[in-house]
Amino acid sequence: ARRWDVEYIPRTCNKDADRLATLACRLRVMMGLQALLALPAQRERREQQGQMPIPVKSAIQNLDSNTRDLDLYLQRTKDYQKKYQTKRLQIDGFKVWMDGVSVAETAVMLEPYESGKMPGTVWTEETTIHWLEAFHTAGFNFHFHCEGDGALRTELNAIEAVQKKHGRLGRRHVIHHASVIHPDDMPRFK
Repeated sequence: ARRWDVEYIPRTCNKDADRLATLACRLRVMMGLQALLALPAQRERREQQGQMPIPVKSAIQNLDSNTRDLDLYLQRTKDYQKKYQTKRLQIDGFKVWMDGVSVAETAVMLEPYESGKMPGTVWTEETTIHWLEAFHTAGFNFHFHCEGDGALRTELNAIEAVQKKHGRLGRRHVIHHASVIHPDDMPRFK
């Protein structure tokens, strides 16, 4: 399935937006959360007609990497959940990027790249724990983008610290990609 985001959806009239939503549903294309939110009337009609082929669970993304306002993003996540959540669309958390990608040597690894490059995580472990704890105790899952084993270890450390302090509370925090996993960290996945 192809993921469509707002940037790929042309600014169109309602008639064109309706055709786009119809085409996506007919093709069983999974539209990204941003596209679903950009076409609220079409999404609601498709859902009522039973034409949303799969339920969607998604997280609000930190779209401004320069903004580190925890209260702003926690409130925004709550607002999105209240405004957009339906039987078929669930806003279940918040997503952050902890590192880049290995092909660009921006994924955070435990060992340096052959070039000698050794990037750090976007967020420190302390910051990650602070944000994760706030979302965890507010009832949200936390989604992490992670490619390298160094970023993964930071994420696992944060998840364990928050769960040790507060318990699981029914949360299912998500690590996306986990392309490189150090063997010592394998047993930590539960």
